[in-house]
Amino acid sequence: MGGDSEVRRGTAGELRVGPARKGPPVALGGTVATPTDAMIALDLLRVGHPEAARDSMKSLDSSGGQEPKSTALHILETMANTVADAARAFLKHINSRPVYTIHEVLQEQKIVPDAVVVIGGPAQQIAPFIGRALGLPCRVPDHSGVANAVGAAVARVTAEITLQADTQRGALVIPEAGVDRKIPFRFTLREAMDLAREVLQEQARKIGAEQEPLEISVTEQQVFNMVRGFSRAGQNIRLRLSITPGIIGEWKCPGEAI
Repeated sequence: MGGDSEVRRGTAGELRVGPARKGPPVALGGTVATPTDAMIALDLLRVGHPEAARDSMKSLDSSGGQEPKSTALHILETMANTVADAARAFLKHINSRPVYTIHEVLQEQKIVPDAVVVIGGPAQQIAPFIGRALGLPCRVPDHSGVANAVGAAVARVTAEITLQADTQRGALVIPEAGVDRKIPFRFTLREAMDLAREVLQEQARKIGAEQEPLEISVTEQQVFNMVRGFSRAGQNIRLRLSITPGIIGEWKCPGEAI
């Protein structure tokens, strides 16, 4: 979702923003109303043709009696609420991940944000709306308009996988890669690590990672012995590996470690 996302009426007449993009804003020569047109109609952004932006707001007024600025305000509030809902869903997913050890249970940590940082092309204009939607203070850092673009251009492709192996049942899965296979009773942690590294590199290259050796981080490594009748019945192996986030090679300074 961004400044050029399509704004349209849903089947029930409600305003919807994105996810499609159908060209530039009307104020800049496009044919479909966008949040950028709403920002221009509200005088939050001074580019293009304001009259065209206001006309695009009128075209979205199903009642025919609403001021263009009211429609524009509704669009930005809808956009902010959609972003806020996605942020809340992401936090819920992070905070509801299952725990596997007593330590994790005792040291339970929930991520509770106390502020919002907004970046992107329309950050300055949409930040107050997002702050209100989340009920949190927000700020827009310097150079926010190009932060996403720079990050996308120089960031290393990353990926993450989770391997779970149960030698008692003779089963191994890596959900992110669709791996589900049988393993022998004496399957070892080293074998699990070798397989996890191989699968992770394959997954990363599928989504565009370079062919050079990939830097891998092991973010979780646990082995539990399973005991039945006072004898070891097998092992439960859990690994989580990721391609270490960073900057692509050509942007590194000589000798710089990232």
